Amino acid sequence: TAFLVLSLVAVTVQIDKIACNSVIDTANDIDELQIFANALKTSKLDSLLEEAGPYTVFAPTNLAFQKAYQMLNTTSMDFWSNEAFVTEVLEHHVVIGKLLLSDLSDGFVMRTLQGQNLSVMVTGESTTLQDAKIVTSDVSASNGVIHTIDRVLLPPPSTQFQDSTAQEDVSSMNIVDTARELQGFSTLISALEVTDLVQKLTLPGPYTVFAPTDAAFAMFLDLLDISVSELLSLPNIADVLKYHVVEGEVYSQTLKDGAQVETLLGPSVTFSAREGRLRAGDAVVTMADIRTSNGLIHVVDKVLRPPRWVSAFRS
Repeated sequence: TAFLVLSLVAVTVQIDKIACNSVIDTANDIDELQIFANALKTSKLDSLLEEAGPYTVFAPTNLAFQKAYQMLNTTSMDFWSNEAFVTEVLEHHVVIGKLLLSDLSDGFVMRTLQGQNLSVMVTGESTTLQDAKIVTSDVSASNGVIHTIDRVLLPPPSTQFQDSTAQEDVSSMNIVDTARELQGFSTLISALEVTDLVQKLTLPGPYTVFAPTDAAFAMFLDLLDISVSELLSLPNIADVLKYHVVEGEVYSQTLKDGAQVETLLGPSVTFSAREGRLRAGDAVVTMADIRTSNGLIHVVDKVLRPPRWVSAFRS
């Protein structure tokens, strides 16, 4: 009995330890995910997956990568030598928002960081994405969840080696519908729906939207000590949203350190590009250049705050 109690305590401590780590550190602690974890740590996703998130990561096992090398008739060295291809492959395994296995119902569609969709198929007790089966689910991390899979998810070949600015739109959906499909933007959608911007952002445009996540809005609400319903009822909520919208397509590559972009509200947002991170004001751009039928979406981890609006609200 004493041995069983000690064993349960040890397991509980290990689970708590994992849950305190980020998704990238949690993956690194799992032996069968070492290839994937090492690839993440040497990619541009390293810093992103240490952020608050939350994120859902579909992590191929070491054996899954061995299968991928064979299927592509390549060596591990050649596979990892193409940086652009590797980045797209890794991004195709990450989804914004926390999705547990119970959320992945048959036919469920989600958008990956790479910009493509993943469809879920449930057959009996088996859950698959493309041709990859989830073998271990709901591995908890401090900023999301990991599901291990038995195959590498490869993006469609037509997008694997193209320059992002030269690609045709990968989505037939407009900005609003794309934001609806992405996980973790319910507050932004609700705010758009109480203003005339929800109609404007369905027009041909093009427009560029800096889209705060639900977590970003939660921090903003805490800062102002208001609820979501109080935010949506403010007469000048449209001003906050307009500060996140720019006319025209503004790709992340054009946003150099010190660049300023005029918003629909009028005042410009100033950008900084330091230490490998692009910032809009004090908000980090966590995902850039999501193409839609009428423009671009850049995901940001904070609400962009028009100074005059904040001071007026606080007064």
